[in-house]
Amino acid sequence: AVMNPDFAFPFPEVRWPDGTGVMDGSCGMTKREYYASQALIALINGYAIAYGSPTSAPKEIAQEAVNLADRLISALATRTASEE
Repeated sequence: AVMNPDFAFPFPEVRWPDGTGVMDGSCGMTKREYYASQALIALINGYAIAYGSPTSAPKEIAQEAVNLADRLISALATRTASEE
């Protein structure tokens, strides 16, 4: 797999020292997917603490997690551009 900075947890193809066996590489998940999954964990935990249950609006919570991921990616891109 090609190592791409837009992906989290990539790993290359692996061959054993004796040449047998291969583990295919993977790009992993996108950073957007990773950031959204982390936001989703926090949002569900927050709802569980505040309301005693994870949520009664799973689609809205999932969309908010994606929105937070997009905002983080945007903020990181802005910061990186201003540092150059």
